[in-house]
Amino acid sequence: MINITNEGQFKYNQESALANLRSWAPGVKNRIECIYKENNKSQRVFGTLEQMLELAETKKEANLFFVPQEVEYPEKGFITQKDVKRWKNLIIDLDPVRPAGTVSLQEELDAAWSVANKIYDQVINPYFKGGLIFLSGNGYHLWAPIDLEVNQESIAVVSEFLATIKQIYQTEKVEVDTCFKNPAQLTTLYGTIKKKSLYRNVLPGTTLEHRQSRVVKSALRNQETTLEELKEIIKELKSKFMLEEKKLVEVEKTQREKNVEWFKQFASEYNIEVKNYKEDDNGVYANLEKCPFCENDDSSGHAVKMWDNGDYTKFYYICHHQNHCQVNKEQKHWWKEYYKHITGTDLITGEVVREEEKKENTSNAIIYSYNEVKAVPREYVSTGYEQLDHWLGGGFQRRGYTLLAGKTGEGKSTFTYNFINNIPEDKKILFALSEGSCEQIKWDMEKVIKGKRDNIYFAQDLDLLTFEEQILDKYDVIFFDNLNSYKWEEQVKVSARLNEILPAHRASVVLLTHTQNGANFTYSDTISGSVDVRRYATQILCLQKSEGWRKKAQGIYGEKRERTFANYLEEHQDVNTILSIEKTRGEGVNTFSMFNYNNDIITERVRE
Repeated sequence: MINITNEGQFKYNQESALANLRSWAPGVKNRIECIYKENNKSQRVFGTLEQMLELAETKKEANLFFVPQEVEYPEKGFITQKDVKRWKNLIIDLDPVRPAGTVSLQEELDAAWSVANKIYDQVINPYFKGGLIFLSGNGYHLWAPIDLEVNQESIAVVSEFLATIKQIYQTEKVEVDTCFKNPAQLTTLYGTIKKKSLYRNVLPGTTLEHRQSRVVKSALRNQETTLEELKEIIKELKSKFMLEEKKLVEVEKTQREKNVEWFKQFASEYNIEVKNYKEDDNGVYANLEKCPFCENDDSSGHAVKMWDNGDYTKFYYICHHQNHCQVNKEQKHWWKEYYKHITGTDLITGEVVREEEKKENTSNAIIYSYNEVKAVPREYVSTGYEQLDHWLGGGFQRRGYTLLAGKTGEGKSTFTYNFINNIPEDKKILFALSEGSCEQIKWDMEKVIKGKRDNIYFAQDLDLLTFEEQILDKYDVIFFDNLNSYKWEEQVKVSARLNEILPAHRASVVLLTHTQNGANFTYSDTISGSVDVRRYATQILCLQKSEGWRKKAQGIYGEKRERTFANYLEEHQDVNTILSIEKTRGEGVNTFSMFNYNNDIITERVRE
């Protein structure tokens, strides 16, 4: 039996929480937000501390939050960036790596505590002259006193600081979340029980505890860091930890600005007439001159709605034509249909859907007889693992790209370093990184790769959209870490470009990428980003720690199998890594393999 403590209980220790917050966030009692579930839907409301405490007692999975800055509270609506008058608290969020939406285990919380102590001793105390550490419920928040105007420069500097902290202190077990680069970001109302909703598969008898958030370390607020001082702290940290010095990041545009900028370009490209743009608390409306689905339309009941919390794949097309666009709910024209109608391509796959273009492409087709076509065998570069080469048909396929996917903290980088270490030394390897420095990556690699290696090279800031093709003939394998540094629309272009140019060159390209937040198990369809990336890939490998699989595997693969995946895990308790081959073109097979701590394959193929 799995015990979940504090279920249905909502505590609030006003003395332990507010006593440490009054000098840091004076307005903590004035505006509290409550997020809870009702009819399996998330609800968000705000009110006074007393009102929200009373509400939380009656609602399922209720959690309380507040904005920990100097705020001028709006009469209506939720707090936004424009309501924050002074940025008073710099917050570092440490979150143990675990399935999204679940309670952290004690050992995971301990790992976060170790990192929190290190940051407090090495950064908070010496540079900010003290601060706070809060247990957020499932991780830790570190607070430092600052005093900044709320403008684009401040956002850029805070973003740079948090990115630097992430670069230095993030581990495979603990993630540094940079969400507090937004001055209007909500944080936990410390003193309350932090509740998570999703079930977590753990060993019977394990206790999962909905913990009470509370202060762990505190100091007096006797000095506030200015913007110029914060810039100097960033420089000192980068120098101390030998990070590559870069110019201050360009002021990051808000999601709203990015959305409007993209749509204006989109409208210009496809000659879409826009009457005007109107804003509300949630986003922007582009009011259109006409509806493309109604030939004789002269009304104004149509617009494109751009939400602040999504990219252009989350836009909405709104139309109120009762006789055509809203015959029933199922016949409404949503954004995907609008995009397809305007561009002639499918939003998700990028495939051409206009009949006239299909016919045109067909007319240009070149037809060959079977006997005219020369059969060319596929070529491979060994992974360094004999069994894995066999299952992949020979190794990493040349003239194509392989996806290596996994959750953050699941060991993709370490696994890649083992590939690099084991690939024959007569093969030239390029490791291209989109973030971090070569020096830091080498420091991590040296835990696996011993001694000097003349066949390994690094590439800083290699852009998959613009790099010179000649590089593909200089190296046998190119590892790129990671694909999620590109936005969705850029990933579409990257996959299309690689699919076009790789067949003419010798290199095999391996792209590291993440899986979607909340995915309990790693499969090819949980890979984050554009579906084009998966569609064009010649091979897809998914990596995951074995902990979450042990009890689940039996139910997934059934008891009737002669040797189930669960049986293998039962027999090999030292296994810590599962490698799933989800796709391979050529002679390879889809299968599972298992690795011990040193990433040695120790099993036979375990899935047909």
